[in-house]
Amino acid sequence: MSASRGYAFALASIALVSFAQLAMKWGMSLLPAQWDWLQQPALYTEQLGAAAWVLAGLLAYLGSMAAWMGVLANLPLSKAYPMLGISYALVYLIAVSSPWFEQTYSHGAAIGIGLILVGVGLCNAPDANRVAD
Repeated sequence: MSASRGYAFALASIALVSFAQLAMKWGMSLLPAQWDWLQQPALYTEQLGAAAWVLAGLLAYLGSMAAWMGVLANLPLSKAYPMLGISYALVYLIAVSSPWFEQTYSHGAAIGIGLILVGVGLCNAPDANRVAD
């Protein structure tokens, strides 16, 4: 096991899963509320750009899962799994700071995101009293 490789895979997985969430949200927001575009090929071609964003998100999820296998091969689960919380923070911060997602900032959500990041840090902090993983 190589911790540095594990953390590199984790960063890749976090980036890909965050992109996946944002791309699928963007793509779905461009599609009509009704699912008529799935049943009528003419509507599908009009919505090809939106569908491409959704597909890009799905492919990013696939890449994220591949990277996650690298994480699991190189890091203990007790360190790896909490790092997924970073993607929650990243998606929230991008969504509220960009005009495209029309998400509103909330103090409560920001505190929650902060707590998630503190938890990730605590789970990955070196601790002399920690039982060996």
